[in-house]
Amino acid sequence: YKLDELKSHWDVRSHYSRAIGHALAKKADQHLISTILGAAIAPNSLTGVLSTTEGRTTAAFDTGTAGADLFAFGFKAAEVLDSLDVPEYGRYLLVRPSQYYALVQYLNLISADYTNSNGGLDVGNVRMVAGLTIVATNNMDNVDNKLVAATGERNDPLLTNGIAYNGDFSKVGALAFQSECIGTVKMKDLSVETDRITERMSDLVLASYAMGHGVLRPECAVKMLTTAVAPPK
Repeated sequence: YKLDELKSHWDVRSHYSRAIGHALAKKADQHLISTILGAAIAPNSLTGVLSTTEGRTTAAFDTGTAGADLFAFGFKAAEVLDSLDVPEYGRYLLVRPSQYYALVQYLNLISADYTNSNGGLDVGNVRMVAGLTIVATNNMDNVDNKLVAATGERNDPLLTNGIAYNGDFSKVGALAFQSECIGTVKMKDLSVETDRITERMSDLVLASYAMGHGVLRPECAVKMLTTAVAPPK
């Protein structure tokens, strides 16, 4: 409302524009993570490598909440990526916050006897395991939503018959990947538009982009399979 804008001592519009941008960035992250899962469960694209997805789905790590399990998965994932001739640069381990702090408390990863300044309990962070950069995210789901319709989203890297980027994360403990596993096509970059609504004496602020994601090299992604439900966020 214009009068509220005039009376306040801060920039009203920038706050809303930033919030809208954050919402779109979160949606983009969720789509990217779903596409990485699509790569991890897809058949390999290169001939002469493992012919089934089982070679890239590491079996049974309980619930994937213990630092030792995640530590072991990191090395197993690195081994699988090496065996498939995946480049060593651009490798990441994607975990939920609860798993990230389990890794921080796994002393083998932060002890000066085993690592070269890889983090610490005092700062509450850890950087790498087995050459994979550790990334914590709130945007990796932990439930099965593969039957949930996604209005307005046309791309379907998970091959779930038109349900777009929604997939089954209920037993996905973590995801290891190399940057070549997926790609993005962007038709329209992020833009913000403002429209004055006179009868309401206010402005409509709208942000939008047009882009989609797809699998390029499935052998560059590895899924951590849990025997129970996926860890909490």
